[in-house]
Amino acid sequence: MTRLRVLFVEDSDVDTELICAELKRGGYDVNYQRVDTEEDFLTALAGGEWDLIISDFSMPRFDGLTAYKVFSRQNYDIPFIFVSGAMGEERAVQAMKAGARDYILKGQLGRLNAAVQRELAEAERRRHGREAEAAKHKEQRRLA
Repeated sequence: MTRLRVLFVEDSDVDTELICAELKRGGYDVNYQRVDTEEDFLTALAGGEWDLIISDFSMPRFDGLTAYKVFSRQNYDIPFIFVSGAMGEERAVQAMKAGARDYILKGQLGRLNAAVQRELAEAERRRHGREAEAAKHKEQRRLA
């Protein structure tokens, strides 16, 4: 099993457990924290090393689009996926225009593991690219 540290922006323990069960079916050993306020979200982001963020879109106190906007201002390179039961086409387009990586309806959790695998691989490619670029700049400075 692949260890996966997930930060959930979700107001439902039941939905969090259903998503975790799906991730476990996909071969992930899930370690998670669930938050449902902006303050808790920012604290969790600053205090943890997360592999993935999964956010509901509609919540009473802190909505997913606001969570994504707060997240994107922090310059983290963590895959952010919306998993929501109340996300129509218009909201999905909003989320993707804002820069979210993917969205999945809670009724279609079978798509989740493929999306997670793709986003984790893409994050790893970006990390390797940054490391290669940093090494190149270091070598250029050394040669200069």
